[in-house]
Amino acid sequence: MTTPTPLHFDVSSGLKTVLGSELITDDEVAIFELVKNSFDARAPQVDIFFGNDEIIIADNGTGMTYDDIKKKWLFVAYSSKKEGNSENYREEIANRKYYAGSKGIGRFSSDRLGKIIILQTRHQSELQDPVHNLTIDWSLFDKNHQKRFDKVNVTYISNPKGFDIPDQLPRLNSGTVITIKHTRQVWNREKICRIKSALSKLINPFGSDADGFKIVIHAPAEEQADKDAQKRADEKELVLPPNDLANGEVGNFIFTTLQEKTTFIEVKIDPTTNQIESSLTDRGEVVYKIREPNTYPLLQDSNFHCLLFFLNTSAKMTFARRMGVPSVQFGSVFLFRNNFRVFPIGEEGDDWFKMDRRKQQGYARFLGTRDVIGRLDVYGSDEHFMEASSRNTGLIDSPAVDELQSCFRNLCLKRLERYVIPVTFVDKEDRLSENISRLLTDPAKARVASALAKLIDNEEIELLYYSQKLIGILSERSSKFEESLGSLKAIAEKSKDKTFLKNIEAAEKRFDELRRSEEAARKQADEERRAKEEARAKAEEERKAKEHEKKKALEAEELVTKVSAQLDEEKKRTLFLSSISTLGRV
Repeated sequence: MTTPTPLHFDVSSGLKTVLGSELITDDEVAIFELVKNSFDARAPQVDIFFGNDEIIIADNGTGMTYDDIKKKWLFVAYSSKKEGNSENYREEIANRKYYAGSKGIGRFSSDRLGKIIILQTRHQSELQDPVHNLTIDWSLFDKNHQKRFDKVNVTYISNPKGFDIPDQLPRLNSGTVITIKHTRQVWNREKICRIKSALSKLINPFGSDADGFKIVIHAPAEEQADKDAQKRADEKELVLPPNDLANGEVGNFIFTTLQEKTTFIEVKIDPTTNQIESSLTDRGEVVYKIREPNTYPLLQDSNFHCLLFFLNTSAKMTFARRMGVPSVQFGSVFLFRNNFRVFPIGEEGDDWFKMDRRKQQGYARFLGTRDVIGRLDVYGSDEHFMEASSRNTGLIDSPAVDELQSCFRNLCLKRLERYVIPVTFVDKEDRLSENISRLLTDPAKARVASALAKLIDNEEIELLYYSQKLIGILSERSSKFEESLGSLKAIAEKSKDKTFLKNIEAAEKRFDELRRSEEAARKQADEERRAKEEARAKAEEERKAKEHEKKKALEAEELVTKVSAQLDEEKKRTLFLSSISTLGRV
């Protein structure tokens, strides 16, 4: 045996292609990666500029120092986000507790978009220093794959004049600007509007105020087309869908609009108490709020938060009118990790939550991707929620991911179904209604009470609130009154509402008294009816007897008449015979 000789890997310049255009196979995902980097840099705003043969992504985040560029940005697959040294940052901005990206390869996504990348950056602590400028020609890495990756040079200069950006973009003191030149695709109006729509699903659906992050699109070549489209909409008095305009802020406010139009459930895990709180709202009316222990230990610190909307016919019409596309084309339930979307979960045709597979087992009993839209947020490190390196195949399977899917299925989807199926589906007209007017009838109230009673039939579930508008004592004369008593008692006992329970008991007594009175009245009415029927029967018998006697008298009279006629005839015959006999003797 010879003495072991240490060897090492050499890295080909072709690694650029493997980590770039071959790994990031979608233009949208490539831009997502660059926007995520801006978010992780604590930028309140990122501006995306589409020019002639170039794309610019500029943010006003913390920026980078020269050492950051050398030791981090140019260090392949290195990510400072994995070092776990961001505790101060977490304390400062709780909404960004974890980072959107963590692979250290997002910088290579620019290779998917264009041949040359120019990085301009300045750290917020170096405002008086020049801007660092780094130019990378990706084509140099493709000339000879026998050449080592670290032997391909990139160009660095410093620019004392500051950031070199178009006049349409906001002025920057610190931050990072990525300029991609010689784009591989032609970014026309249709493609820009499509990326704007895709980005609207990437950010918080409640607007920039929710997480302090805003995305703005700049496309100077499309400004006139935007004005023309807006003018046509104004002339027709129509609301122009935001994604029909190439320029402007990326927004996704559709969930806020839907809250007043349809039924939705909100479920969240409180990490401090390790309890799950859920509330269901139907067209602006909170139906119930419940609390229960968290049975998903790996989700305790994930800040699990889900909003799931049932799309009734009215909501689908509103969605198409506001967003410019049918809800089924927009997507279904989107998963957000650390405030950024995990692609392609929620896209049209994606069934990561297995809703459609489940619906095939019972079409009228379950909801599928076409019936719901929503957002599920979790926070966590790669230990629990790791995205696939390709960035377009979702999360890598793990015990925490299994719990995430189970929690969504059992506490979000199924509980929304247990309200919508028995309450809304029964009344076909209710799907068209934008308010709860059809739920204020006694039959509908009984259905709501029954649905809630079944939900809280669990010792571990605590009922915090219920709608007194939708859940209350029905009219004692309602056909559903007696049927609803059991549900109402269960709700009153669970909520420990003694007043409600007393009212139910009082109503039950009134119902019993009413029932006894109705039974007595029914008995008396039955007796009177029987007496009348007996009298009527007796009178009928007497009438029939008289008619019988009359008939007999008529028959006797007819018989007498008949006999008399026969007697007369016989007399006439006798006389005739007698006369003939007399004539013979003569």
